[in-house]
Amino acid sequence: MRHSSSRIKGKNYKLLHHKPLFEYILQTLVETKIFNNIIINTDSPIIKKKSLKYKNIIIHDRPQNLKSGMISMNKIIEYDCKKLNTNYIFQTHSTNPLLTISTIKKAVQIFFKKKLDCLFAVTKYQNRLWDKRLKAINHNPKKLIRTQDLTPLYEENSCFYIFKRNGFLKNKNRIFGKKMFFEIPPEESVDIDNHHNWNYAKFLLNNDK
Repeated sequence: MRHSSSRIKGKNYKLLHHKPLFEYILQTLVETKIFNNIIINTDSPIIKKKSLKYKNIIIHDRPQNLKSGMISMNKIIEYDCKKLNTNYIFQTHSTNPLLTISTIKKAVQIFFKKKLDCLFAVTKYQNRLWDKRLKAINHNPKKLIRTQDLTPLYEENSCFYIFKRNGFLKNKNRIFGKKMFFEIPPEESVDIDNHHNWNYAKFLLNNDK
């Protein structure tokens, strides 16, 4: 979780319904009661201080060479993996405040039950989609079938990834080996990247009360 952000100032610790954004996912992870430790990689003194009230938190101070917003997340995960001594990692972001305890538990359960190398969250789309060259991706415009009968496509929504630590260090990627995606409800997959996402998440949280 970076201290600075380009589109929404101080996004990771900005108050969303009177609670810092990052505390939504942090509290959810704690309440699952399935993680030995929760690692927070950050350069933010605010996040470090506010995280102290939670148990089993380990802070990884983000080094200067990884602070730029242009740095690949794979580089940051590699840095964390090299500091850890664990077999499995569940990785998520502070920008997913609507992810639920039940979804996380179910995904972890499936990961181990199927003996996977990695599992990642996706959002299902079953609409008529086109590329920038006006080429139909998942439908034939000459045969207008019902959208519910279209072949679905799946977006890697970045809500979470579960993977073997050694597998990541070998492949330098979160997706490798025996893999599977895990579909989550659209309302849980909201990723706050801009003000529109922020307002939408705020709307959903308000309606959930």
